Amino acid sequence: RELKDALTSLNPRREIPLSLSAVFMDTPEHGIVLTNSVRVANDSLSYGPIKGKAGAAVDVVGVVVNDRGKPVGSFQTRLNINAVGGDGDKQKLSGTIYNNRLPLGPGLYQVRVAARDANSGQMGSAQQWIAIPDLKSRRLTLSSLLLDVQNVSASETGVDNSGIPQVQFSVDHRFTRNSRLTFMAFIYNAIRAENGKSLPALSIQARLLRRGRVVQTGPLRKVEVGSQDPMRILCGGEISLESIPAGHYVLEVLVTDASNQTSTSQRTRITIDDGARG
Repeated sequence: RELKDALTSLNPRREIPLSLSAVFMDTPEHGIVLTNSVRVANDSLSYGPIKGKAGAAVDVVGVVVNDRGKPVGSFQTRLNINAVGGDGDKQKLSGTIYNNRLPLGPGLYQVRVAARDANSGQMGSAQQWIAIPDLKSRRLTLSSLLLDVQNVSASETGVDNSGIPQVQFSVDHRFTRNSRLTFMAFIYNAIRAENGKSLPALSIQARLLRRGRVVQTGPLRKVEVGSQDPMRILCGGEISLESIPAGHYVLEVLVTDASNQTSTSQRTRITIDDGARG
């Protein structure tokens, strides 16, 4: 009941810091898939002895509704989390991530998630809107941006699983000053030149905005298409956060196809911190 109330509340619960990242990608097997990633801050949880080790348990629920408020998907799980690094900085900066994947058609959706500490009863919740485009329109389109993609293991996330390394991207979109922010995305509907033989002439560039003003611009790079499927072209790059003050920003990535003078872009919010993160 508490989780249901938190899902429908207009005001987010913040006893447990909870981050949500909803991203879409088009896959050959399932078409468009919405990945909902939830990050729970480990240092906000209540730990107790579990099978001889210090651990915590968190119940996570989520629902995806369309623009008419009708549910189109849901998920729920219990996360069993091991204590990481005692009471030091490693524990304070660590987080546990849960990913849910849901095949969806084009449209406007809202993702709502809530989490409850099974020991203390404390709650956290978050919401995010996401628009999924209609790729059948054949317009040049960019997937959601995946930031700071890396391989992670069970020992790094704190979740009990098989221990097999997995690919994970940033969920809370928080980065340190004077670092380099890396990103990846997929380009859809990049058509070939008029003669039907030449590859699309794609370029990519990122810039950082604050209150609508550009504060940092990354290098303009050519996208190496090679033998990639022109319907799903992997691209990426980076932008320097050197000398960028701490605060909230928008990362914008622009892709241009010079072969037919079209372009597309994608944006996401990020936060730059002064301190280190884990």
